[in-house]
Amino acid sequence: MTGHAYRSREADLQAHIGSLRILAGVLGLFLLVALAGWHAATRSVTFLVPPDLRYGGHFQAGEPHPSTVYVFAGYIWQQANLWKANGERDYPRNLQRLAAFLTPGFQAALRAELAQKRRPGDAGLNELQGRTRALSPASGSAYRDAWVETRGAGAWVVTLDVRLTETINGEPVKDIRVRYRIRVVAYDVDPEKNPWGLALDGFEGAPTLLEDGR
Repeated sequence: MTGHAYRSREADLQAHIGSLRILAGVLGLFLLVALAGWHAATRSVTFLVPPDLRYGGHFQAGEPHPSTVYVFAGYIWQQANLWKANGERDYPRNLQRLAAFLTPGFQAALRAELAQKRRPGDAGLNELQGRTRALSPASGSAYRDAWVETRGAGAWVVTLDVRLTETINGEPVKDIRVRYRIRVVAYDVDPEKNPWGLALDGFEGAPTLLEDGR
């Protein structure tokens, strides 16, 4: 092989190697883009699994199903009203702990209620001292479509029938069935603090005392 032919052959090989390198680079870029898209897609799918399955459960990716909204409202409202030892301490702690699950307007309304309940009465005591409270789903309150009304995109009204029990210094003082109608809205907040992407937004009318059998 002459020197000219050798140099020509070498140039062809170098050109071919260069083309392969470019192709490998393009394929590598495509692979990185595909991996990034796959990773982002896996992070964007959210399954809302209720921590308290007594309210039932529905596993839905993306837009929440009405049953998920119902589960959320029941669980968060139950937690807000769980005063294990003393409402004077437990209630404000609950409002602070659940701040990411309450809209600012509803948080303000509940704190105004808290301030009212803290005012001393005739005996020098307020409504929260030594009081415990618990909510539990009333019998017959398992999810059904009628319990959740859609009020436009990202807004719902949830009906919750609950049993409310209270004690003061260990003595039972209340055991009633109450119906709450609570507004729930889609809520864009840090998912580390609120993975549901929902928040309680206030009452739709005053709570209603239910008679037995209703």
